[in-house]
Amino acid sequence: MYLSVNICVLVQSEDVWATVLALSLLSLKYADKKAEWEMIELKATQWLSRQELEGHTVDELLQCAMNILQATK
Repeated sequence: MYLSVNICVLVQSEDVWATVLALSLLSLKYADKKAEWEMIELKATQWLSRQELEGHTVDELLQCAMNILQATK
């Protein structure tokens, strides 16, 4: 988890983190209802890919957010 936290700290944009955390929460809590939010996920992922991610990928940020959310259960 240490590496994940380091990646999380490096990305400065609050909008990016709000989006990443929202997608991660949807994935963790509402996986059974993915059909209801998959278009939101697609749009958000496309938006994230156009943002400055401090050299990280969208998937790395999503994994980092999931790790943090799972650790806070």
